[in-house]
Amino acid sequence: MNSIDKIIEIFCKVDDFCKKFEKAQKGFVLSKDNNKQSRNKPCKLSDSEVISILIFFHLKQFRNFKIFYTQYVRLSKTRY
Repeated sequence: MNSIDKIIEIFCKVDDFCKKFEKAQKGFVLSKDNNKQSRNKPCKLSDSEVISILIFFHLKQFRNFKIFYTQYVRLSKTRY
């Protein structure tokens, strides 16, 4: 199994988990205060994408996440 197939398999499993988790937590999460301004920019990646990247980082056994992201993830995005 090549790395692309492994990435797809990991992402599918994580995405399924995130969908089930979001449904399960719906009644237990506090509502946001709309009157309060937020300084954080909205995230461009979904939770399942972030989790998948972190799992793959640990599987590849990189020591530095910045190097992993700049030299592996960002380059992979441009190729596919």
